[in-house]
Amino acid sequence: MRLCIGIAVLMVTIAITAHGQAAPSCARPGDTVKVFDTERREPFSGVLTTIPPNPALLPLVPGLLNGTLEVREKLIYYRHENVIRLTTFVIDVNAPFPTSADDLQSPATTIVEKATLVVKRILTSCSPLPSVMWVGTMEQNFPQPGDTVYPGGWGVDITGATFAFSTGYTTNEDPNPPGSTSCAAGLFNVTESVAGVGVAWAPCAVGTLSFGHGHGNNGND
Repeated sequence: MRLCIGIAVLMVTIAITAHGQAAPSCARPGDTVKVFDTERREPFSGVLTTIPPNPALLPLVPGLLNGTLEVREKLIYYRHENVIRLTTFVIDVNAPFPTSADDLQSPATTIVEKATLVVKRILTSCSPLPSVMWVGTMEQNFPQPGDTVYPGGWGVDITGATFAFSTGYTTNEDPNPPGSTSCAAGLFNVTESVAGVGVAWAPCAVGTLSFGHGHGNNGND
């Protein structure tokens, strides 16, 4: 059963942005995610699965191995719909980062996956370091049968799979927690796990993560 998020009455907001500003403090009980709009570079070696790769993507493998191409992923949380919309794509490593709308739509960019992640629960923790995790199910929009890259980057149709997506983040109280020192934007160890399918990890992400105090679908609901 999908748990619907309430419309938050925001009294206090803490945020971390792509400009490397740490959040004032770790999210506390009663806080919920207000904004999550990020992009990450996903190392080819960070994608782990025992499922054979999609043959439609094999022509991209040499570029991913020699470093001329890279995997990137955009994720945007829509709080009032309680979903994360995900776009995974392969692009020239020299393309500006974060990726512009024009570069994303360029014929030279290969869209690997677009999916809607229906959020059932948001978990926050301050121990051992500030982190947030979304848990829910995958509703896949693209690719569909007949699309060039079907069934997507995982090699199987992930519609209905359980997912967990998480990230650590820095705060003013703890500006350099373990694992964060190479991430100027303060979002680190960004991990997507699709149950039974595989794991996609990136060391850092850029974008905006903010919390607001009020009613929401967090780990205390």
